Amino acid sequence: MHETDYHIGQPDEHYLRAWIATLRMTNSASDKDRITALILAGGAGRRAGGVDKGLILYRDKPLIQHVLDRLTPQVDTIIVSCNRNASDYAAHCTRLVSDTRAGYLGPLAGIESALSVIETPYVLLSPCDTPHLPLDLVRRLQQAAGVGTRTPVTASIANDGSRDHYLNALIKREALNTVVEELNEGQRAVRHWLFKMNLARADFSDCPGAFRNVNKL
Repeated sequence: MHETDYHIGQPDEHYLRAWIATLRMTNSASDKDRITALILAGGAGRRAGGVDKGLILYRDKPLIQHVLDRLTPQVDTIIVSCNRNASDYAAHCTRLVSDTRAGYLGPLAGIESALSVIETPYVLLSPCDTPHLPLDLVRRLQQAAGVGTRTPVTASIANDGSRDHYLNALIKREALNTVVEELNEGQRAVRHWLFKMNLARADFSDCPGAFRNVNKL
């Protein structure tokens, strides 16, 4: 795959449809590789002037739909964590969860809200405002994590060659329960939580623009 495949300025509808068809044929993974994607859309939207980021229109459709389009062919199940405008999100995804704690406590609270409904061995985290996610995001994260090998690590995160993207992570379901203790101790940072795990990085240095946030009006 060439870097131009991820170029954030070029139209990609035909490319996206072709990739979806291909991935649906190749992603018929066994049970051990089944994945739930948790899209985190429960923030207060401070950088977007208080607007619900996932519902910001970008190229004629909401950001949440762009992320859904990117992730749907790569996972078995998708859940959206949102704390506002549930009826609007329900028009795009039928499985929704909301924080059980008040006060917009961030991504960890969104993860906690999904603990009771995630049944797959792995969960893929994704922010709601990254419309150019790689169409092989899951495959690369799986490879970095050693999924299917005798010694898989607990989690893998995307690295674009310059920085880590902690909200683009693949995590073992069994490790998620530790998020409750993090929140009870007043912790809010996803990176601190992940650094307590056996962690690997997946190399996305060929497509750094794929993780660009679109969160300003």
